[in-house]
Amino acid sequence: MSYCPRCGSEYAEGILDCIECRVSLRPGHRPVDTGPDVEGLAVPCGSLACLFLAAGLLGIWLLARSGQLPEPLGSLIVSTQPACLVAFYAIGGVVSAATFGYWLVRRISRPRD
Repeated sequence: MSYCPRCGSEYAEGILDCIECRVSLRPGHRPVDTGPDVEGLAVPCGSLACLFLAAGLLGIWLLARSGQLPEPLGSLIVSTQPACLVAFYAIGGVVSAATFGYWLVRRISRPRD
């Protein structure tokens, strides 16, 4: 069994070229198209969501600290939010960005079929 790499048509043994495309056939069965890799997108989508959330929360805290948020919201954020939570936003943003960057570098450097 062989198949055409361009159109995917399968041919019996002994045929060397695709009748429609006029290209050389590859041995074996044509690869099965499994569709998009949804499970493989969980890491980049999750890390981007965490990055945007951490950046947004850190940005709101910075706006509140600088007095640019309207009252009473600004003073409520400044008075009730502990410093460890702000550090958590920063660390979460850095780790999320590093995770997405690692995924992106692996995705780009992966050899193509």
